[in-house]
Amino acid sequence: MLSEFRLTVGDRQTSLLGASLSQDNVLFTSNLTNLPMQSVRGRDIPQGAIHIERVRLLWQDRLFERITLSNYSQEQSTIRVSLHFAADFRDMFEVRGSTRPKRGMAHAAKTDATCVLLRYDGLDGLARMSAISFSQAPDQLTADRADFLIAVTRRSRKMLYVEVGPEMAETPNRDRFRAAAARARFGMRAKRRHGATVHSSGRVFNDWVERARADVALLTTELSTGPYPYAGIPWFSTAFGRDGVISALQMLWLNPGLARGVLAFLAQHQATETSPFSDSQPGKIMHETRKGEMAALRELPFGRYYGGVDTTPLYIHLACAYADRTGDMAFVDSLWPSLCAAAEWTEEASRPTG
Repeated sequence: MLSEFRLTVGDRQTSLLGASLSQDNVLFTSNLTNLPMQSVRGRDIPQGAIHIERVRLLWQDRLFERITLSNYSQEQSTIRVSLHFAADFRDMFEVRGSTRPKRGMAHAAKTDATCVLLRYDGLDGLARMSAISFSQAPDQLTADRADFLIAVTRRSRKMLYVEVGPEMAETPNRDRFRAAAARARFGMRAKRRHGATVHSSGRVFNDWVERARADVALLTTELSTGPYPYAGIPWFSTAFGRDGVISALQMLWLNPGLARGVLAFLAQHQATETSPFSDSQPGKIMHETRKGEMAALRELPFGRYYGGVDTTPLYIHLACAYADRTGDMAFVDSLWPSLCAAAEWTEEASRPTG
């Protein structure tokens, strides 16, 4: 969890040349170059002499990054490459503008030769940490910056590996980066194999379908109740009732297993009591759930919120559609008490009040 993660070369911002996402949504690559700058020894380096490639991926709660510096000039250059970082550990709702009367305690950063550990103890009793590790010891390392003096001979390249995670791990290196990329790609392929496939003679159509499947796979998280399509990255990377139901309905013809996971999760989190704070009533289906510090402390109602008016009837509709599509009546029977409670709430809520 970082609030800042920024690269400078020669104490200057870099110039973006382009960026792309791999077809399977695993690797993000950005290509950059230097602005006019000076080497460590004061020699002028023109713009475009140094190419910087940054490749990132996420795997098992860790960010893996490979930074490649290529020298396209005719002379060797020793350049200062700096990574600037910070972790304020603010709740998602703070980032979106909410204010809090009190926050937990941020600890002083701990550093060793190749790692910085940032820690925050929340008011909810949880310790949150971010460990930034480097494949080589920085020439200077502080609580918010790592400086590397890297000598790049002409027409050659140098690589730096960085990892960010909730705890310290082994020193980053090429093998760890490649292993994480391979496992992440294998996991994404496994997600995309669920359900039927669609293929045509049209290349553009096939590319569109594959991109759509990759996007659904990226948003789908495997929970104890089965797969659930989260609502969106970054603000809504959590389970939303309406979004999950609609996504499952749209995917029902192709992958009914997604609907089964959505139904099981929503049934497990169905309201059983009346609470004005969370807008819950017995039988009502959840609108959204959050696990941040503010939700845990009930500073806001979104830990498990039931404010949606259409989620409950949509849940019933999805169960009926799933039964019609699959004939899996054993699973629907297991949902029957939940469906009856949802139907009772829907009927009561739809009665005229005037």
